[in-house]
Amino acid sequence: MTTQPLSVTVLVDPSIQRGGRFIDQFVSADPDSRVLAIVPKRGNRGGRRRKRPGVLLTTEQLAQLGSGCSCCTVRTDIRSKIRRIAAENSADQVVIQMGPSSDLVTLAKSFTVADHNGVSLLDVAQLQSMVVVVDAQTAMEQLQSGDAWGLLQQIGMANVVWVDGAANIEPEAASSLEELIATVNPDAQMVRDSEHEVSIEAVRALHPFDLDSAQRRSTPEGLIDGPPTAPGATVARYLFQARKPFHPGRLHAFMGRGNPSVLLASGLFWVASRSNTVAALDVSGSRWQSRTAGAWWANVPVARRPKSAQFQSYLSSIWDPTYGDRRQSLGFLGLGLDTAALQSDLDACLLTDAELADQDAWAS
Repeated sequence: MTTQPLSVTVLVDPSIQRGGRFIDQFVSADPDSRVLAIVPKRGNRGGRRRKRPGVLLTTEQLAQLGSGCSCCTVRTDIRSKIRRIAAENSADQVVIQMGPSSDLVTLAKSFTVADHNGVSLLDVAQLQSMVVVVDAQTAMEQLQSGDAWGLLQQIGMANVVWVDGAANIEPEAASSLEELIATVNPDAQMVRDSEHEVSIEAVRALHPFDLDSAQRRSTPEGLIDGPPTAPGATVARYLFQARKPFHPGRLHAFMGRGNPSVLLASGLFWVASRSNTVAALDVSGSRWQSRTAGAWWANVPVARRPKSAQFQSYLSSIWDPTYGDRRQSLGFLGLGLDTAALQSDLDACLLTDAELADQDAWAS
């Protein structure tokens, strides 16, 4: 008789208390379902939790497998507990509770990365569901704060999103939140607490969790890029492109004002006073930041550029006779975002033709 791999569900909830209630319901809902939960050990709560059936406490332990690089870092505490459960045949399904700041990529790699003997967890367990709980009553506030990126990244990582408490907010706000979730992660199953009781089956993904797809979705580019949204859409994606440089003073003023409708923004840009420098924009809710990101190829002598055909083709595709590869390419994700007004504001930050005519002046 072939033993079926353990079906594993990861539960990510910003509320430890609510997550604990979910775990209790998963474990106790059906005595015949054979569900075990692995939960973080937290201070004095450990003694009380240890006495509860169906709950195993764990303390995070990390190790680097494979070639010893950081990309092969795994949770050894999770690996050992999953192997023990499989060896004892003490459960058919396992739920792992994770906090809001947990490293979900490292956890997921714990199932796929092989140890020094070439053995992974895939022979005994399958990560089926990555469930992210979105609290409808606090999500909008978080999206307007500097932590918008944290929430949206988790939504991007999920293959199941549980929307909790949508009935307790205005219908328009609930609809906007659900549209945002569907826009940034169209592959995720959305489950509403108003339509389902908390159970393992309610949050079970139709398809096993795919780490590669999740990582692509949960980068700033993955969340912002995508099919263009229709004018007037509640959730808007917008790409600003131009070749002229930004005026440093006007751009600084624009970023200082911010835009409450922008949830995320990223991309590359350049300013007239630093024409050699690639700058990168990083916006997360109310936090607007920029940083240097290297030098433009236009400022690198031809002899020092890569010689490969692939690079030459890439450079030709973005090259401008006047500006070389210098460009403005900024992507925005917004809620109720007026893209026409944003376009106008960014256009106003560019140097005018009169300013461009005096290169010595604008370069300073």
